[in-house]
Amino acid sequence: MPFVTAGVTAAKLKTFYPGGNAERDATLVGGVVGAGIDVALTHNVFLRGEYDFSFFGKKSLEYCGGGCTLEHTLQTHDFRVGIAMKF
Repeated sequence: MPFVTAGVTAAKLKTFYPGGNAERDATLVGGVVGAGIDVALTHNVFLRGEYDFSFFGKKSLEYCGGGCTLEHTLQTHDFRVGIAMKF
């Protein structure tokens, strides 16, 4: 049985300024969409495959004043395979 997913996700971003020791943290909130399939192996056991794409947009972080700003873009691609049992 195929399925789709959608929702809200959050991630902690920890960055370091290149060539220096300045670091910044940020919490990003974004969206997630995905799709997958469940395949019955027996009456109570099924196999699941799923793909999710999470996107958080762009975040500008200032490291050492006005001249040290970097823009970060964060995306993740997650693949999952699992086996489950129904009770």
